[in-house]
Amino acid sequence: LDTDRMFAELRSSFETAFEKENLQLTVSAIQKTVLWDEPQILRVLGNLVGNAREVLQPGPGEVRIAAQDLGNSVRITVADNGPGLPAVIKQNPFEMFLTKCKITGSGLGLAICKTIVEAHQGTIHFADNPEGGTIFTIDIPCHPSFRD
Repeated sequence: LDTDRMFAELRSSFETAFEKENLQLTVSAIQKTVLWDEPQILRVLGNLVGNAREVLQPGPGEVRIAAQDLGNSVRITVADNGPGLPAVIKQNPFEMFLTKCKITGSGLGLAICKTIVEAHQGTIHFADNPEGGTIFTIDIPCHPSFRD
């Protein structure tokens, strides 16, 4: 998988909606070949970007996606400048069926993200964005050994 192509696909899937909603999407990709399940990683990133998009409406707002080459792994951050995670969600944002602050959704998105990232032998965590909002950080080895 070429990460640069994957990020271009992610950008194109959200670009039109972001423009219509007065939101800005910035993607800082890297060019690196990794052994990831592309549809699954796109699902993770799509969920994080979709969540950020939802809390930023009606705009203006910004979502920044950045990738960093750490040698044997890649770090991906998804940051927004929205209202941030409410305290009730911060306690365990990866808990299933936790939708207390959203209008739509099943409450499975972040739980599924965590499962997918961990299946790639990676980690996912969050922090408050100093500029307001939330930053999700994902670290995934370039060549994980998948388990059945």
